[in-house]
Amino acid sequence: MCSWVGQTLARDPNFVIGDGDPVERIAALLRENPALIILDNFESVLGQEPLMPVEELQVILDAVWSWVGATHASPLRSRVLITTRDTTFNDARFAPSAHCAHIELGGLAMSDALALAASVLNDWGIDRTRIRREELIELMELMGGHPLSLYLALPHLRGLTPRELIAQFETLLPGFVNGAGKQRNESLAVSLNFSLTRLGNSTRAALPALGVFQGGAMENMILAITEIDKEMW
Repeated sequence: MCSWVGQTLARDPNFVIGDGDPVERIAALLRENPALIILDNFESVLGQEPLMPVEELQVILDAVWSWVGATHASPLRSRVLITTRDTTFNDARFAPSAHCAHIELGGLAMSDALALAASVLNDWGIDRTRIRREELIELMELMGGHPLSLYLALPHLRGLTPRELIAQFETLLPGFVNGAGKQRNESLAVSLNFSLTRLGNSTRAALPALGVFQGGAMENMILAITEIDKEMW
């Protein structure tokens, strides 16, 4: 973390190998030039099965607090924005207080969700006139208006009605029709799982090999390394 924060603030690709404690050096840079530090998808290092040892997580929280904590008197001090579905920090400094706000983000407003649905359906060449508006609204409400969930689910309306899709989701996530899809963005998981069930066996078998390319890669290199059949690709 210190590496990318330091490189960005100092505009120095070799920041991490400089002299002194990188945490303190970053704190000094932030005092001179306040900034917003974003820690995205932080739930991956929290929860019951965190990807990071507790000791390492504490080091990160200590560093972040030293950069943006309430000890700095200046009103222009830096801020940190942490996006996470899990707020179990086990650190009182990051509990809701005058210095730390927890803001739950909801889904899209229905007007925005309908606009997104229209765009997705048009992109997939799906005739919007054959989709009952009230059924579509019901589906989107049960999905909590989650944009990525809608991107994954709505293309399936090419062959299914919204009610049929709701029934399929209920099979994958019992309680979906009672609102389970709104909890902790479960609609995203059920949309993804449903999309995966629609893939052929050979396609599903090839997916794990693509995991190492989540940061992006040239298409020809992906095919060469994974040896995925070009026709299937």
